[in-house]
Amino acid sequence: MNRSHAAEAAPSDPHQSVQIRPAPVALARVRRALGACVGWAAVSGFVLEGHAWAIPSPDVVVNLFASSAQVLGLLTVIFGKWFFSSSRKSAATGRASSTYRIAFFASAGLCVLSVIGWGLFAAEQNDLKNARLQVNINRSGKEEGKAVGDVTLKELAFSDQQKRKDGVQTTEIADAVARQEPLVMVDIRESEEVEMGVIAGVKAVRFPDLMREPDKYLDKSRTAYLFCANGNRSSELGTYLSERGFDCKFMIGGYEKWVSEDRPLQTKDGSPRTELRSVPDFPNKDVLLDTPDVMALIEQRKEVLFLDVRYPGDFETFGHLPGAVNLAIRKMTTPELDAALRALPNKPIIVPCYDRRSSFFGLVAGVRLTRLGYEFLGRYTVPEEFYVPGKDKAHVAAWKERHQEKTLLSVASAPLAGALGGIDARFGNLALSILILVALIRLGVLPLTLKADRDRVVQARLDPKLAALKTELRDDAGALSRATSKLMQEHGIRPFLNLAAAVAQLLLFTGFFSIVNEACKDSAQRFLWLPSLGNPDPTRILPFAIAGLVIALLLITAKKITKLRVALIVLGAAGLFALVVGIRSGTNLYLTANLTLLVLQSGLTSWLLADERKSRRDRRAAQLDSQDVVRLDRADAVSHCGGKASRLAMLIDAGMPVPAGFVVRGRALETWRASGAWTAACTAAIAR
Repeated sequence: MNRSHAAEAAPSDPHQSVQIRPAPVALARVRRALGACVGWAAVSGFVLEGHAWAIPSPDVVVNLFASSAQVLGLLTVIFGKWFFSSSRKSAATGRASSTYRIAFFASAGLCVLSVIGWGLFAAEQNDLKNARLQVNINRSGKEEGKAVGDVTLKELAFSDQQKRKDGVQTTEIADAVARQEPLVMVDIRESEEVEMGVIAGVKAVRFPDLMREPDKYLDKSRTAYLFCANGNRSSELGTYLSERGFDCKFMIGGYEKWVSEDRPLQTKDGSPRTELRSVPDFPNKDVLLDTPDVMALIEQRKEVLFLDVRYPGDFETFGHLPGAVNLAIRKMTTPELDAALRALPNKPIIVPCYDRRSSFFGLVAGVRLTRLGYEFLGRYTVPEEFYVPGKDKAHVAAWKERHQEKTLLSVASAPLAGALGGIDARFGNLALSILILVALIRLGVLPLTLKADRDRVVQARLDPKLAALKTELRDDAGALSRATSKLMQEHGIRPFLNLAAAVAQLLLFTGFFSIVNEACKDSAQRFLWLPSLGNPDPTRILPFAIAGLVIALLLITAKKITKLRVALIVLGAAGLFALVVGIRSGTNLYLTANLTLLVLQSGLTSWLLADERKSRRDRRAAQLDSQDVVRLDRADAVSHCGGKASRLAMLIDAGMPVPAGFVVRGRALETWRASGAWTAACTAAIAR
């Protein structure tokens, strides 16, 4: 006789196997995708308000996605009969319906067309913006009908250069260079222009240096040929020096014409010129700032300096941006320019550009400033749009406050703002107030978050049983929906309640984020290693901590840890780091405190639930140890039930379709062999 009666629960044919079909993968993928869509839609609705980055607590987003997936998973099971079983119906009736296929391809086609249309529209808008930002880069410094602000600034059109008797053509210079004639050729461009290539045999002297001390560089007995970028500076300087007894000529069209004719240049690495006019590369060389960009930089960086490179007459006559410093690079000698640049305050610098000349000298300023250690943010090419919003009168501001539109987020944020202000007034420390309020809010939502954590862990354990139900009842959608709902109810899982709680938390923590961000806006308070709560963390400790805590949170809450999932989590954390590294220290302090409490809560909850499950199994094993007959589904909890019975019990626990049965333990069999009869307790248990 077999030692275990568990064989009664197995198929009678030893070669027969239980056919278990895998759960439909497509359905699971659709459920996860729809859950993510609902989650992101809710995030967009609450987060994308105003110009500030509203970053809710990441745990709320995680819980929102999980709850959305739970709800949609239940809905897809309930309504799966109509949405996912049409193909089986068609096959059963012998009619191949193309309705769903047509609907799918039509929807997919419309989606593709919408994406293409959006992409073309975005590209067009980007082109229009770039064209607008480049208007001043190409605008002449002297336009018809426009007064010249600085009369010392000369500009000579190319057609007028052709009429000058002291002008020489590029062909004449090229022939002389080819014949190696000993010409006195002086390149009066900026040093940064000279770095990008010169005509063989020239001597480089900056325009203002030669104007200030011509005797130092020129001999009145010899003709000097002056070269500049386009003939303006060289013609202007030629006239000036001729009036002082020097014999000077200039190259018509300058280097611009020389390069456009593909004539040779001496460059550092021997590579050909690819631009008519250029300077060495440096950070943000090609950044053209729009007015919203400048306003955002002022908001974020606080101490931004405008460096205006126009001539003083233009600077004063045509106006300038608030607090702008004027450095006319074109007319300042090298010692004067170096001293003036070094005397600038150590602030991020933006160069407003009003025309082609100031746009180019903005690049020259960028090279020099970068090499001196300054941070160059870019060129502001639409400075005429700049404005400083004024403050409303007290009674006007009060009226606007009373009549402004109330949003759900603003209504939810008002009590939090009052609470933060009250705590700050009591303790006089904004950072401490933020930490206290985070702890209080976390304590208030603790029942909701504990419920979500508990449901997450329990549902992860139920996944095998849910998969088994889908396999067993795949042909009966109604029975599957009822069985799924019953299983979740039996284990206390409430997906709709969790989703509602997650949305409420999202609203709460998004509002709190906005309040903290606004409170830290002008704060100069120090806290531990942070020099100012209103500026980004210079050590980047907080952004790294946020990224690390998010990784820990996602690993704790993950159902299964794989190499791909870890890689994606790390990649996402890196993206979050890039997002938060530039925001205020006080805001990052809030995020760090919030995440720290949540990671502790999630880890502790998982540990306690696992420990509770182990204790429950131990108690069950102690109760069953005295019994001679054990139900098959509990055979893995006690000893002397046989390996096969234990494995079948594990399959039942995993939700596999194993028939019910019982196991007579080994010691009962020994008693039966010795006495030839079953004990009364054993007989009663078998009868039950």
